[in-house]
Amino acid sequence: MTNNIAALIGSRICLDLISPIEAIGNGVEFLTMSASVGSSPELNLIADSVHNTNARIRFFRIAYGAASMDNVIGRQEVISVLPETAQGGRFTYF
Repeated sequence: MTNNIAALIGSRICLDLISPIEAIGNGVEFLTMSASVGSSPELNLIADSVHNTNARIRFFRIAYGAASMDNVIGRQEVISVLPETAQGGRFTYF
């Protein structure tokens, strides 16, 4: 086996985490569409957390995930991930 086991594990973890995070995001979106709940500060906090987590997982997949030698990540994908990870204020890019 020529693949790096750490990269394969990293890819699997990202894949396993993204589905429940997207489900939480969809649930929050449905709740904000409800007239009885509306857009509360609590739901906004959850939505921001989901967005930040999704961006980090996308970043981790690029940084640590398994890829073959002929797999190339496009410039646009990298550029779209970096600002999203910096929105939380913990990271800055120059």
